[in-house]
Amino acid sequence: MSNQAASGEGGIGPALEVLVASDQALVGEAVRAALMDRGFTVAAVPWRGRARPVLPLPRRGTSRVPRVGLMVCSLDRWSLLYEARTVMTQVDVPWAVITDAAPGPAWGGLLVGGAELVLPGAIGLDEVVDQLNRMGENRSVMPREQWASAVSEWLDSAADRESNAARIARLSTGQRRVLELLHLGIPVAEIALRLGVAPSTVRSQVKEVLRRLEVGSQLAAVAAYEVDRTGPGLQDGRHHRPPNA
Repeated sequence: MSNQAASGEGGIGPALEVLVASDQALVGEAVRAALMDRGFTVAAVPWRGRARPVLPLPRRGTSRVPRVGLMVCSLDRWSLLYEARTVMTQVDVPWAVITDAAPGPAWGGLLVGGAELVLPGAIGLDEVVDQLNRMGENRSVMPREQWASAVSEWLDSAADRESNAARIARLSTGQRRVLELLHLGIPVAEIALRLGVAPSTVRSQVKEVLRRLEVGSQLAAVAAYEVDRTGPGLQDGRHHRPPNA
């Protein structure tokens, strides 16, 4: 988020409370400070992974004002997308997400996972303030065409991941164990020592893994395993419909 100077019109102050979450603590602190300078009531939402307990909402102040969420997340790996969706599911407020990820499947994953709006990382503070105000007033903030494009790319990507999961499910227990060890960066010779088999046996298993996953290299097989292990599924979206035109 670009730290532009205030326009003099940003923020509706105490009439809106913003819950801020970020996968990077220092970034979250900077965003909270910038919003407080604009007069918003601000509270922090801890960043949690998918296996953590449900988060309680930060306690309200004395006034009953609209609440919105602002998330800042890099989304440089699938697991962060899963964690972002988990936070939005557990903290039930309208969410805007700022990310450096390019528009595409990741944006769609955020939208079906609970986000009302996704914004590029280069956005200025004035525009963030304007969008938060619009969300607080229950006004549509994301263009229908942009929403539909991102969600369509996400659904296509999710279908690919489901096919990938089906291929991984066809691996035998021994083949899956070899793939898990390759994913950990362990070379074939050490895998053979760990499993108590000949290196040639491991190489044969690796070859069969590549065949069953329909990929041409160990790197591609490891990437397929990583997507299957950390990629979010299609279900659990709570905002899976386009905004009003």
